Amino acid sequence: MRVEDVAARYDVSIATIWRWASETANAFPKPIQLSRGTTRWLLGELENYDAQVKADRDGSNG
Repeated sequence: MRVEDVAARYDVSIATIWRWASETANAFPKPIQLSRGTTRWLLGELENYDAQVKADRDGSNG
């Protein structure tokens, strides 16, 4: 997925996606550089991240 698509998925700015991806303590998936100037995120990794966030949230409510 392009950075614009990832930003739309999470309803945040493109800058926020890059910040999340650059934070080492953050579990947000890292992008894959396909070539110079072409970076993409794997949908499966984003879905796994979403599932983990949901599980963490649901587990903390108990």
